Amino acid sequence: MTVSSPSLRGSIVALVTPMHEDGSVDYDALRRLIDWHVAEGTDCVGVVGTTGESPTVDVEEHCEIIRVAVEQAAGRVPVMAGCGGNSTAEAIALAQFARQGRRQQPAAGRAVLQQARP
Repeated sequence: MTVSSPSLRGSIVALVTPMHEDGSVDYDALRRLIDWHVAEGTDCVGVVGTTGESPTVDVEEHCEIIRVAVEQAAGRVPVMAGCGGNSTAEAIALAQFARQGRRQQPAAGRAVLQQARP
């Protein structure tokens, strides 16, 4: 199945995933970071890419980061959702989650999938 993506151009920023001292994800800080990037003119934000925190969060956290980012972006900018994983099964689960979310979001608020091809 092919999923169409919006045309991406301009400033695409790979976001850091804010963490608390105990290593848990700071979702409030993530929301503020997304709002800041929107206000500053970023054209697209990327979350949990394979060069960032994706190896340090579990699948549930990874999915929640994508969900929160798409919700907070609210169609103001596309969200590039990292779907790479440390195993094939993990990458498939993440891609399925992101695709499911795409079907449930209005077109302007959908995640753009980022996944490595085998």
